[in-house]
Amino acid sequence: MSYWQIMLYKFVWIQCTGATFLCKIWLVKHFESTLLSFPTLLVCIIDGWSTAGKHYQGVIHRWPVRDKIMGRILIRKALLSYQPLLDEASYSSESHAKSIRACYELFGDPEDLVVVITADNTNTNPKTAQILKRPMIGAYCHRLNLATKHWLNDVFDGELIKNLEAINAVMVRASTLKSRGRLREFTPYVPSIQNRTQWTGYQDMAEKYMKLHTPLIQTGDYTNLGDQDVESIDVNNKDEKKRVRPNLLQGPAYKRFRDTCIPCLSGLRKWFIAVQTPMDLAEAMELFECVCTSARLKDQSIEFEQRLSEKHHLVKLYAFEQGVRKIITGNSEKMTQAERTACSCLLKSNWPNMYDTEEEEEEEDTGNANLPTKFLQKLKYSKKR
Repeated sequence: MSYWQIMLYKFVWIQCTGATFLCKIWLVKHFESTLLSFPTLLVCIIDGWSTAGKHYQGVIHRWPVRDKIMGRILIRKALLSYQPLLDEASYSSESHAKSIRACYELFGDPEDLVVVITADNTNTNPKTAQILKRPMIGAYCHRLNLATKHWLNDVFDGELIKNLEAINAVMVRASTLKSRGRLREFTPYVPSIQNRTQWTGYQDMAEKYMKLHTPLIQTGDYTNLGDQDVESIDVNNKDEKKRVRPNLLQGPAYKRFRDTCIPCLSGLRKWFIAVQTPMDLAEAMELFECVCTSARLKDQSIEFEQRLSEKHHLVKLYAFEQGVRKIITGNSEKMTQAERTACSCLLKSNWPNMYDTEEEEEEEDTGNANLPTKFLQKLKYSKKR
């Protein structure tokens, strides 16, 4: 797995309430000597989530290890922390940074253990990285998810999102105990409400609706609905609710949804699967270029395509990401001065344990032994994990 396969897919965390303290003791015991015996510049991956009235922060640590027997570089990872923030009354960037520092202090000096941070593209995370004085690469899946919300609103002149809201209202009504019992008379399938925390929530719900459309008609519960027959649903791209009548799609509207909208949603879902597969930063950038030119997605939402652009404001360190891309693709000689400065932490001189000094410098016929091209190329072609 490449060193720069960093947060290109969202990590899923499993709650283990009550085991945090014991887990930390075990991690310190088993990982401290390992971490401190390897190079000091490493990758910190952070993610946060809330459940049962608590907000949790997870820290995953990734670092390169040279296999002296096989002569290649491997990537190791460890879950260092899974716990609420130290200050549960504050979710500021300062509070996040304080918790991350406290985690790394169990293993050594935080200044020596992190070279780059990867996290979701929120307002808090870039500020957290600034406080820690480390570059941050935003999660590419998260960027795709944020862009998709605009695509859903814009595509087909708003017809798609209007239909999806009606379907969501239908699913909400069909999820009551009484409605589920009635629906079971006609199908074993169960309703699926759009989950705004899932990247493919709308796509999954639309596909389930296609399986339930005929059984829902057979129940007879969705005809002759009045103004009082409305359901409260989540609004796409907004933290608010909306009251919508649960009308089943009928006639030409249903045909357009089935023949045109569903294929587009299915194609979008495949891109979400693709972006979660192991890849390096250069490959993730190329994937975004392919998404923007995809036959079913292109030229339907300007905001969607802008958000996937390399120069969008969500890309906080353009020079760093472009520099890494050129290093990975073997074009380090084309790096601008700004890119070289941003990527100086990747120079060989900062990774003495990764190289046999004299032999490998002679093999790199570039005229500059400090170019990190070969280093990252080795990481790119190391064993996928």
